[in-house]
Amino acid sequence: MHNVETTTRVLLIDDDQSLAGMLRLDPVDGDRLRIEISDKGEGVEESDLPLLFEAFYRTRRSVRAPGQPGTGLGLAIAARAVARNGGSIVASNGESGGLTVTIEVPRGN
Repeated sequence: MHNVETTTRVLLIDDDQSLAGMLRLDPVDGDRLRIEISDKGEGVEESDLPLLFEAFYRTRRSVRAPGQPGTGLGLAIAARAVARNGGSIVASNGESGGLTVTIEVPRGN
C-alpha cells in the first residue's frame, strides 16, 4: 500500500452508472489519515446518528422498508475495528443529503 500524501477521491458508481457516493482519503497532521465515505441517499434522522454504531441498531426507516436487508452489525463492527486501531468514527448528514461516515486512524509505517 502506498503512502497517502495528498487528498485522494474515488467516485462510487451504481450498477446503472449513476453517482452513488464518494470515498475520500486525506492526510491529517502528518500522522493520521481521514477516510470519508459519502452516499447520495436520504441521510438519517438526527436522533439516529449517535445510535448507528450500536450493535443490531437499525433506523426506523430501514426496519419499515420492505427489501432492506441488514442486521445492524456493519457499522458496529467498523466502529470496534477503528477503535482497536486507535482511531475514531462518526456519522453525519451531508449538507445536500446523504450520509457521511468519517474515520480517522493513525497512519501506518
